[in-house]
Amino acid sequence: MYRVLGLPPSFDSITRDTFPAAHRAAFAAPWTLSFVLSTLAHVAEAAAHVHSRGVMHGDLYAHNVLVRDAPGAANDAILTDFGAATLVGHAIIGDVAGEATSQEAPAAACFEAMELRAFAHLVDDLLAHVARGSGDDEQSHIDALRRLHAQLLRDDALVGADASDADAARDRPQPSFAAVARTLRALQAAASPVASL
Repeated sequence: MYRVLGLPPSFDSITRDTFPAAHRAAFAAPWTLSFVLSTLAHVAEAAAHVHSRGVMHGDLYAHNVLVRDAPGAANDAILTDFGAATLVGHAIIGDVAGEATSQEAPAAACFEAMELRAFAHLVDDLLAHVARGSGDDEQSHIDALRRLHAQLLRDDALVGADASDADAARDRPQPSFAAVARTLRALQAAASPVASL
């Protein structure tokens, strides 16, 4: 069974999805760090896939993410509702031989950056509701997610850039969804308990 991850914004939250306690309590299990990492990795991979094909989702919110909610089932998430999707990423141009080739349009990176900002809010929302365990390892992974959140928002104060170097920090290349997905999968692998032999 799949369940919607979050509920649409309210008049209080305005542009941010809502996660009422009753909604979260309806899930089969608490939102552990493992659940959060898996969900974020799946969403980032889905966004990387559509952006690689020149499509912007346009409505990347938790209320458009379905997560598997069954006791003992593997975590996965599905990005849904492409009603606001837009073709933005590739321009078809002719080469010298007259054959059509595909080239990434310069605007594609701008649209991906906007969607990465929405993804950063999703990271923040899920971190606000993660069920905390104990241990330094878990805290280090939560701290890594907070740094990722700050990098996606390009909040130089949070990622540790010197104030005198703020312009240079803002000039750093914006990460891609593909890079974010790799980062999340690496965090997920590091957070997984080591199987005993």
